[in-house]
Amino acid sequence: MKDLLIFIAIVFFGLIPFGYAVVRVLYRKTIVFTAALLVFLASMFCAIVAFAVSEFGFNSLYWAIPLCLVFLLSTNFFIKRLIQKPLKDLRNIMEEAATGNLNLRIDAQTLKPAHEIGAIARSFEKLIGSLQKISSFADEIARNNFEIQYNLLSQKDQIGISLLNMRESLVKAQEIEAQRKIKEEQENWINQGIAKFSDILRSHSDNINDLSLHFIRELVDYLKIVQGGIFVIDEENPEDIYYNLQAAVAYNRQKLIEKQFRVGESLIGRCAYEKLPIYMTEVPENYVQVTSGLGEASPRSISLIPAVMEGKVYAVIELVSFHEFPEYHLEFISKIGNNLASTISMVNIHEQTSKLLTESRMQQDELAAQEEELRQNMEELIATQEEMKRKEQELMKIAQQQHDLFPEEV
Repeated sequence: MKDLLIFIAIVFFGLIPFGYAVVRVLYRKTIVFTAALLVFLASMFCAIVAFAVSEFGFNSLYWAIPLCLVFLLSTNFFIKRLIQKPLKDLRNIMEEAATGNLNLRIDAQTLKPAHEIGAIARSFEKLIGSLQKISSFADEIARNNFEIQYNLLSQKDQIGISLLNMRESLVKAQEIEAQRKIKEEQENWINQGIAKFSDILRSHSDNINDLSLHFIRELVDYLKIVQGGIFVIDEENPEDIYYNLQAAVAYNRQKLIEKQFRVGESLIGRCAYEKLPIYMTEVPENYVQVTSGLGEASPRSISLIPAVMEGKVYAVIELVSFHEFPEYHLEFISKIGNNLASTISMVNIHEQTSKLLTESRMQQDELAAQEEELRQNMEELIATQEEMKRKEQELMKIAQQQHDLFPEEV
């Protein structure tokens, strides 16, 4: 019995510390350390049992076998608690994550150990956090929040790079779609305006004054600007052609002013000469003043658009605004300017035709009056001739009577 106690003391106070030190040096921070330590302790226990059997014989198995079973069960309990359970929990979490569920939480006891299982758990937790970050970023993109920032996990973050590329593509697509919608709205605005002013031109195509006034009034209102005017060509004298201010509107009120410019004179004449639009954002001093009840103010931009048809400028449209003209406004004005030129041409032809018809009617009336006068003169002449003939016959009759009464004297 004394030898057994000495052997046990050597095992516990000599071999076990030495074996623990060797195992710790070889398997530090690894799950193998726990397994190796349990195996080492089991070996030492088996050595003690074997020594006891050699000292006391097989009678010692009556207490040794139950003691071994208790030790083995204890070893199994620690192996399950320290190795199998963390692995099982980690496997369950991984399987759950494989289904797409990222709302997971790894137990702190699984994360705490410094061995491989703890390292795997911490790495997997980091992976879950990265996937949650990616998922959150994707959700923000789905909500059209393209301003959210995303920092790549590393230079090899393929999912992050793909998401950033996707966001950039979506931003470009959104910009293109926004530009398309703006362009579509502008085209609709232009088409509606063209239809509206086509009706105006058609409704007032019989008088150039009414046409000019209604056209510029509606144009100022449609563009939401402060002032506008139409200078229409006057070619009554082919050697002295000029553009006369036919109608002007400011703050939606007709301006009763008279201005006229010859070709090449001032900006109006220059626009008519060059047959090209003039757009100014730096308005010369004293060029134009916009007057309201609050006083006078200088405009910010002026647009001059020629109304051209077949190379001939029939009118110049002058528009004044406190804001710069958008590009599509200028495009719209240019299009309706061409329609205006066509209408003015038809109005001029109509007026010339009406003038010729009036002159023709006057000439016909004069000819009819002259014919009536000639007819009356002819009737008077015929009546005079008949009277003279009648008087001649009476004279001849008297002469004959005298001859018959006084033949010797005759």
